[in-house]
Amino acid sequence: MDRYTDIGYLGTYAGLDTKRAEEAVKVMLEEHHKIINGKSKITNQELLKSKEFLKGHLALALEDTSDVSSFFGDQELFSDKVLTPEEVFKKIDKVTMDEVNFEAKRLFVPERLNLAIIGPYESDSKFVNILK
Repeated sequence: MDRYTDIGYLGTYAGLDTKRAEEAVKVMLEEHHKIINGKSKITNQELLKSKEFLKGHLALALEDTSDVSSFFGDQELFSDKVLTPEEVFKKIDKVTMDEVNFEAKRLFVPERLNLAIIGPYESDSKFVNILK
């Protein structure tokens, strides 16, 4: 269940040497901006792989009874309609490259960016400046 349908959500995660965190954040943002500027295109193969990952992740999660309860309970609480996993899979399959690019342009803007970092940092100033 995606509680972020009205606002959008995208997460980029990395495990890396804390000494290179600033560089890593810069590179991740550059790669995101390449997508919206057309300098780097998401391939059809990458889109298909992402769809299969989402479906596989959901299918595996639903092997746990508490996740099944959350899947259906969250929908009952937060949605107008309760979907079966198969209906969710069909919705995932219908996502187009145009929709992905539209959402990327909508989400990859400074006012929508947030950053959470876990590490031995005494100040957030160098990371805050990267997001501007």
